[in-house]
Amino acid sequence: MNLADLLSRSADAHGQRIAAELGDHSLTYAELDTLAGRVAVLLAARGVSPGDREPKGATGKILKREIVASRLTE
Repeated sequence: MNLADLLSRSADAHGQRIAAELGDHSLTYAELDTLAGRVAVLLAARGVSPGDREPKGATGKILKREIVASRLTE
């Protein structure tokens, strides 16, 4: 079982419970699962496959932009 599977199971079992908090912001397990799916689609669109190794920082930059964009569109 990988992290995506664990997150999906947690979202199914505890969807509306808080999964992560930072300051005044929080994400439920369902929101975190949705966000992870968006990030996976974004990475796949850029040619990243499971198990790929990216240059240090490349994926982090993509993730940061996706997280900010997803929060702005909600």
